[in-house]
Amino acid sequence: MPQVVALYRHPLKGMAPQSHQRLTVLESGPVAGDRVLGLLFANAGDPDFGAWWHPDKFLTLKNAPGLARLAASLDEHGARLSVTLDGATLVEAALDEAGRERIAAAVGEYIATLDENPLRDRADRTPLRLAGDPTTPSLADHTSRHISVIARASIEALAEAMHAEVDERRFRGNVLLEGVDAWAELEWVGRTLRIGEMQFEVARPIVRCLATHANPESGQWDLEVMQTLTNVFGHEEPLMGVLAVPAAGGEIA
Repeated sequence: MPQVVALYRHPLKGMAPQSHQRLTVLESGPVAGDRVLGLLFANAGDPDFGAWWHPDKFLTLKNAPGLARLAASLDEHGARLSVTLDGATLVEAALDEAGRERIAAAVGEYIATLDENPLRDRADRTPLRLAGDPTTPSLADHTSRHISVIARASIEALAEAMHAEVDERRFRGNVLLEGVDAWAELEWVGRTLRIGEMQFEVARPIVRCLATHANPESGQWDLEVMQTLTNVFGHEEPLMGVLAVPAAGGEIA
């Protein structure tokens, strides 16, 4: 029988997720506390966080795979953020102006040590700015308001095809399911999905990008996930998981 086996939210865009036993899904669609903050390049201008803002304006896994080694944790009040590097605290601060500057500076110093570094020879991109409102999820890569759902069997099928371990954190999902056949979730588009007491409309499959090539432990490009999804499994585009829009707000566990 299908069951929820893992729940994640990603407070800071591009960094490793927080694992949770329960997640609150907002009336507007996304998970509370998910993709609420991002490290914005200095030359990106001032985004309107009530609207969608293009991910290329931010430090992300696509331009800095080493970001995967960092994990962000937002406290229950949304007032304080902690960033760890390989499990050790890199910086922790309140989300006031001074704290945001401390967090952005600490991450910027770490990024400057990496071989794959989008700040190198780009003075116009510095200093980084920690942007966003911790109560408003508005920094997802997609314009729709949703949660993301993935069958673990799909990730396992990919791992078998690649003859390698594939960490589920590569795919930045909110809900991981077991008891579902590989790729079955892709057939749910247009159908209603029930998780506990909540109902969702499955809107579309998730087309994956270069971010999935970054190893969550090493922060290095190591697996050609996109090519495997299209070449081995015959996807016209590299698909993994689906976006689901709630009928109303609620809680999943």
